Amino acid sequence: MARYMRIEAGVVTNAEEWPTQPVVQGVTYVQSDTAKLYDLYANGVFTTPVPAVVVPASISKLQAQLQLQASGLLTAVNAAVAAADPVTQIYYNSPEDLHRNHPVVATLGAALGLNSAQIDALFIAASKLS
Repeated sequence: MARYMRIEAGVVTNAEEWPTQPVVQGVTYVQSDTAKLYDLYANGVFTTPVPAVVVPASISKLQAQLQLQASGLLTAVNAAVAAADPVTQIYYNSPEDLHRNHPVVATLGAALGLNSAQIDALFIAASKLS
């Protein structure tokens, strides 16, 4: 028996054992001992897709402060907040979560010279802290 991958729309949807390559109309089977479910198949090659990195929509205030401290930015953020308008101060100093798409996050990021990708990276790293 050999292991055959069922391919649908370029994605491995099943692994099946067959004595010979199955012939089923409208279905593609390719022999492989290494391919896994949900691997991609194109031009005779299986590849494992890289999972997308998801930027969290929000992080807790504790996560934010721990990550800013770990990144050496906490003092600079606190100084930027102290020099900011009252709305920025209230938002940042509230115990509520910090939302990635909130204008205050963009304002503080800009005050620190951070671009969007750098802010995303801080949110991703912070989301892994507890």
